[in-house]
Parts: sequence; C-alpha cells; structure tokens
Amino acid sequence: MLRTIVSAVLLFAASSSLQAQQIDLEKIFEERNLGPVGELLAKGDYELVARIGEAAAGKGLKAAEWRILRFKALREMGQVGTALEETGRALAVYPGHFEILMLRHDLAKMLGKADVAGVALKGINEAAKAKAAKDRTAMETVVLGQAALVLKADAQKVIAQYFKVAQGKDPKLEVAYLAEGNLALAKDDEKHAADVFRAGLKAHGETADLRFGLAKAFKSSDREKAVESLSKALELNPNHAGAHLLRAELLIGGEKFVEAEAAIQQVLDMDGQQPLAWSLRAVVAYLFQADAGKMEEARQHALERWARNPEVDHTIGRCISRAYRFAESAARQRQALEFDPTYLPAKMQLCNDLLRLGEEEEAWKVAEAI
Repeated sequence: MLRTIVSAVLLFAASSSLQAQQIDLEKIFEERNLGPVGELLAKGDYELVARIGEAAAGKGLKAAEWRILRFKALREMGQVGTALEETGRALAVYPGHFEILMLRHDLAKMLGKADVAGVALKGINEAAKAKAAKDRTAMETVVLGQAALVLKADAQKVIAQYFKVAQGKDPKLEVAYLAEGNLALAKDDEKHAADVFRAGLKAHGETADLRFGLAKAFKSSDREKAVESLSKALELNPNHAGAHLLRAELLIGGEKFVEAEAAIQQVLDMDGQQPLAWSLRAVVAYLFQADAGKMEEARQHALERWARNPEVDHTIGRCISRAYRFAESAARQRQALEFDPTYLPAKMQLCNDLLRLGEEEEAWKVAEAI
C-alpha cells in the first residue's frame, strides 16, 4: 500500500511539471488518494500514514490534508513534540488554517505548553473574523465550536451554533458527531451522548471513534452494550488507544488485573509515554500488587510528557475510589487541583469522595466552586 501510494506521489510530481497538461492532475490525485489514506488512519496504520504524509509534503502536494493526516498519525504514535513542531511549519504554508491551528492547540496542551496553545487559539479567532459564517466549511465550524468550549462558552449554545450547524452543512462529517457526543459525556449526559454517537454511526457509517464514544456512553448504564461497542471499535482499529484504555479500566473494575495489564501494554507499545496508560498501570500496582513504590514509579512515567498534568492524579484517584479508597482518591484529586485549580473533573470527584467520607461541609464548599 505504501509503495503504491508513494509511487503515485512521485508520478504525480513528475506529471504536474508538464505545462501542456490541461487537466487538474493534483485534484484528481487527491480525490483518489486522500480518502484511502484517511481510511488507513482510521484502521490504525499510523506509521504508514505518517510516511505517506511525509512523502506527499516532500513532493510539494498542496492539500493541507496530507499534513493533517501525518500530524494525527504522529500524535497516536506518541511523537507529540514532532507533530507540534511540524504544525508550526505547516502554518507558514497554510496561514490561518482552522484545523491545523486546533491540532496545534491540542498538541501544545498535551505537552503543557499553555503559551503555544494560547497563540493557536488566538489564530483561530483571527481566522474566524476573516471568514464569514456562510463561507465556512463544516469542519471549520466544528473547530470554532471546539475553540469556543476552550474559552468556556455555554455548552448548549456551542451545540446549537456550531456542532448542529456543521452536521447540517455535512451530515456525514464524523467529527461533528464526535464533538457533540464528547461534549455530552463531559457534561455527564450519557443518554444524549449515546443518541449523538448512534446518529453519527447512521449518517457516517461504522468507525472506531464513534464506537468508542458509544462505549463510553454506555459504560455506567449498560456494561453489555459498552463491551459490545468496545469490541467493535477494536475490530475496526486494533491500535485504538482510547478503546484499549477503556477496556483496561473495565477489567480493573472487574479485578481482572492481568488482562488489564495486557490492554495497557498494547497502548504503551505504540506510545511509551501515554499518560493515561501509565496512570492505569499505577492503579494496578496499588490495587493488585499493593506496591506503593511501583505505583509512584508508574505515576512518574505518566507525568513525563507534562509534569503538571492534572488528568494523571485524577485518573488514578477516580479508579481507586471505585475500590472504596475514598481518602486516597481525595488526596489524588487535591494533587490534581494543585497542578490545575480549574480542573473540573477533579473538583467533581473530590466532592464525591468527601461525601463518601462523611465530610459534608467541605464537600459542599467544593461543590459551590464547581
């Protein structure tokens, strides 16, 4: 597959130099090949996609999508710094490109580079001002909704003014359903999330990301449906990190720690610094091995990419809280909030832990700050 597409890239580069050509060779080439390469990404062939994207960019193919596919593949392989660096160079070629700017923001956040993320967000705002709403693509509309959420916009307004509008512009755009469904999950509206992910599956067709979203929506209410969607996600993409990690978390909940470790290792084989994978390994070390040293060692690995990542301690605490370790979980949530005092998931978990510990007065103080 790589040889076929890269050969086509080289052939295109040679053919496009013929000034006598009257047809748009680049457009034809991209129509025939961007879709299949996107399918490779969706199936988890990340290394292949990264190499194809590099070859396409190196030969001067103009579509930004070649680079975007490469950035996403690099991210999944744990090469976050490389992807961030390349987005900076890409913006010199595609200034004001909505999706590249949003990817740059997200990659910077993964590395704890708040200043870089802020500049990217400002770039999205400037790009939006330069393009009328009626002229924006569905993808650009989704990006603006995502940026609005970062800036603490009202969730319902974002859904109505951005995500639903994007779905209307392009009913088959997967990311429009993922954005709305994941927002619903963040707001603990699992029923709405399930409805949105199912709508996405109906409109777009089966994808690992939509199935993963549906699995998360059913995680608390219907374990059988959650496992069914999770299995389907991993059939579609055997390298889907989120699906492996959710499976590991469910296995930890069922005290199947050896199987959970195997699922965690699947993710670390792809991305050796994946923070949530190391967070779950810390949970296994604590609950199964009762080894505080190994737990802290795994936690430190989880913080290698970003030393003040609040999601690490929040995740460890959230998982051990399910084993009735409420005091230990509360301590982890406080550590997460020391890293980021605005981190809402830690505030919510801390409130729940304090209530379970009978510390109602402090719990209500935390609740008032949410």
